[in-house]
Amino acid sequence: LGTVAGLILNVRAQDLEAVFASLNTALSSTLLALFFAIVLKIFDSFGMETPRKYTPDEISAILDALCDEEKYGIVLRAKGFVDGKDGQWIYFDYVPEEKNIRGGEAAVTGRFCVIGSKLNEKALKELFNIG
Repeated sequence: LGTVAGLILNVRAQDLEAVFASLNTALSSTLLALFFAIVLKIFDSFGMETPRKYTPDEISAILDALCDEEKYGIVLRAKGFVDGKDGQWIYFDYVPEEKNIRGGEAAVTGRFCVIGSKLNEKALKELFNIG
């Protein structure tokens, strides 16, 4: 499930539209609608804004913890940006067994989103240390 879902989540919408556009027009719009209906029913998403400041090491530990399916649910993707304790903004992306943490442009407030199945929102709030 994780690999297939990860591939689905990494496909851009315009790529899907291009594939479906090469098919019969009526069929392609039906397939596209069906695909997104299935994805919306299979996956949960949890996102929040946060003014909290983090270090890159804290974000790294958070992303490493997301593999605990019993505690957090099946996490297929996470991404976001948060204010850093050193004044630099931290951007991050996560898929199972791969994470990317980097600096980025400043934003007004931190935001993150977690996509998966059977997500435990309470545990995710605790993980990100959000009240």
